[in-house]
Amino acid sequence: MGCGGSQPVQPELPPNPAAYPPLGREAARIFTLLDSDGNETLDMAEVNKLRQKPSLLEQLEGADKSHDGKVDMKEWLVHVQKLCKAEDGELGAAMLLHEMEEELMWKPTLAVALKLWSMLDRDGSGEVDEKELKAIKTYGYLRGEDIKMEYLDMNKDGKLQKSEFMAKVREHFDAKPTMCRIFIEGAIKELERKARGLAIQDGK
Repeated sequence: MGCGGSQPVQPELPPNPAAYPPLGREAARIFTLLDSDGNETLDMAEVNKLRQKPSLLEQLEGADKSHDGKVDMKEWLVHVQKLCKAEDGELGAAMLLHEMEEELMWKPTLAVALKLWSMLDRDGSGEVDEKELKAIKTYGYLRGEDIKMEYLDMNKDGKLQKSEFMAKVREHFDAKPTMCRIFIEGAIKELERKARGLAIQDGK
């Protein structure tokens, strides 16, 4: 007696970004940043992370080829490939992806960096001296020299200006964006922990 029935349907493999030149890999990275729940599709809530930049949202119109209210990786890659062939060409598409990355990665990092600065600049002088900087010297993700005054103080006046601080944050972000934010958030947690410890001591 033979075995009846149809063969099981094999799941479709995810598309290879390299098969969608010229910006497939870059496009896939942005897709992953948008895909908060990791289900390999973008719903409206995830796409709306870009709502602060309506011009970016406009460029994504028509990406949902199946009209199911979601955009999967293949649809995304095909859409970016289409943008590369539009009037602004590959350069325009590359700039669009860069703007998306700035919106999704740099802006949140900037927000926590500004919070860290306000915590360091406790007297509100607009400068951080060696004593204030020592508050995060025990947090050790970066190499020791990375959080010494002589490394951060670019004009060598013995004080850290906000512009110098932000320039170094951007430098580290450009090199390792995820680790940059992890370091900043860790430094904030350390300062908050120290503040709670001091509050407990004062209450005794």
